[in-house]
Amino acid sequence: MESDSIVLSKPQSKIIWVMLAISCINFIILQISSQTFWQLLSLKPVYALVNLGIISAFTGILYVCTNRLWISEMLLSGVCTIYAAINIYVVEFHGTPLTIPEFANTRTALNVLGGYSFIMIKPFILLAAVCVLSIINFPLIKMLKNNAGSPNSSWHSKTLVFLCASVYIIGILHMDFLTAPLREAWHFKEAVGKYGYPLYFLASGFKYEITVPAGFSEEKLASIPVNDYFESQTGSMQTPDIILILNETFYDISLVTSIETDANYMGTFYDMDNTISGHVVVPKVGGGTNSSEYELLTANSTYLMQGITPFQILDMQDSASVVSNLKELGYHTIAMHPAFPENYVRNKQYPKMGFDEIHFLDDFTVRDYYGKRSHVIDACAYNNMIQWYENALQQEKPVFSYLLTIQNHGEWDTNPSEDDIVHVIDYENKVSAEKLNEFLSCISLSTDALNNLIGYFMNSNRPVVLCMVGDHAPSFIEDITDKNIDNKAVMQRATPFVIWANFPIAEKQDVMISMNELGPLLLQTSGVKMLPYYNYLLELGQKVPVLTGYGNYIDKDGNIGAYTDEGRYSTDIQKYFWLEYNNLQRTSLDKWFSIE
Repeated sequence: MESDSIVLSKPQSKIIWVMLAISCINFIILQISSQTFWQLLSLKPVYALVNLGIISAFTGILYVCTNRLWISEMLLSGVCTIYAAINIYVVEFHGTPLTIPEFANTRTALNVLGGYSFIMIKPFILLAAVCVLSIINFPLIKMLKNNAGSPNSSWHSKTLVFLCASVYIIGILHMDFLTAPLREAWHFKEAVGKYGYPLYFLASGFKYEITVPAGFSEEKLASIPVNDYFESQTGSMQTPDIILILNETFYDISLVTSIETDANYMGTFYDMDNTISGHVVVPKVGGGTNSSEYELLTANSTYLMQGITPFQILDMQDSASVVSNLKELGYHTIAMHPAFPENYVRNKQYPKMGFDEIHFLDDFTVRDYYGKRSHVIDACAYNNMIQWYENALQQEKPVFSYLLTIQNHGEWDTNPSEDDIVHVIDYENKVSAEKLNEFLSCISLSTDALNNLIGYFMNSNRPVVLCMVGDHAPSFIEDITDKNIDNKAVMQRATPFVIWANFPIAEKQDVMISMNELGPLLLQTSGVKMLPYYNYLLELGQKVPVLTGYGNYIDKDGNIGAYTDEGRYSTDIQKYFWLEYNNLQRTSLDKWFSIE
């Protein structure tokens, strides 16, 4: 009796293996073009199969159009080769690879190409590698031509191939595979290396849906009296220079453990005169710089965008922020970060937010380091910032300088022990004493650098307000947290902050707020006119000072509640999220997000 199982003939098996080999070569070509070839060695098999499936699906669609396997493979290989050649220079010049949104900027890209030199060693080497691999494809395609069987395929088989290819791509578009590259990656090389370029390319066109807050409607939003939150007393408005520093991994471990040290690593941070100081609750534990950065600059909570990295997903073009608020007041705005510009695509998002100047690692002409650590120290970053600040003063405008530091970034086991300036005493825990010593030494350097920076502005004849805040706790925070600590989720997210001015302000200590409320508090302390949205948030902050990004709030009496619970302040909190959701829409109500 004949078996009903499907058995492939030798020619058919050969065709499948040849097509798989061509797909693998095209995949490698695309990885090389994005400068992530070596990361293929650590690519998980499941993502390798997903990427090969994407390439094969497009081959199948071309096959339906051409009716020849060898022609479809030849076309796709040609497209991959040409695309890779273009992508090599896009990465070299732009810092990030080609993505779906980039095609909307093709005209702009062509206009600026004249300013670049194409004669560079690294792109030539990558182009040579791409060409060699492309040449290898030719004999494989020729094998397909000689072994592809009947020249014509039935419409049944072509329909089946088209349906399978379409279902595969649509399936990928609706699965977690697609959101992973943009949700987790802080740098395109991390995403492309971990998930593969074809998947990264498809993910770039994915529009992440922001969670609609409970009870939201246009009618309910319109019922909030915006006029109550406008500031009309323009005569008393101030415009001091504003310095905002988001300090990488600046955290006080005494919040979660009673470890003793031989030096006060926080220095006078909590004891400075004429300051508002305390802690802010950041969105994530042990990481998530861009989530903290987003909340700080926009006052939007990340609660409505669970599981995403804001700068990777959201379009910051013309979005309401501290930057847009100050731009309306005539400020010259500067953003600085002594690291690579493509990290969290800041090179794209900072200009979209409205910063007049942006400076990244290559612009920091003087770079100092702590021992063998590879991150620019705070003191050096501040010196560069002062230089750009003084240059900006020539424009005779008030200045807003935003600096994201890098000094305290992990890991913390780089320097020899003799370079440590802070040491833990009688310590035994999962995290080594050497690691803690280096981390705490970094924190000590940060507090010293801050004191020196305040000393510089203290002698300024211009009004200045300065704020520094940590972005998150170190990644080892869970390993050193005491088991019986109260409010563990809050304390692991509570980073120190201070607001100082060289003119009298209302001093406050031991303040506890959330990161999204710090920007409006800084503007209020500065005495500048604010967006109605920020005035609403400040009023809410009198009742609910902490609005976390993970679903809980803390009211003025210290009570912890969930957003989903019915409580005394539920309506006020709900209105804030309605306003935030509207702020995230392209058709937002301008009256809430403009000071005019």
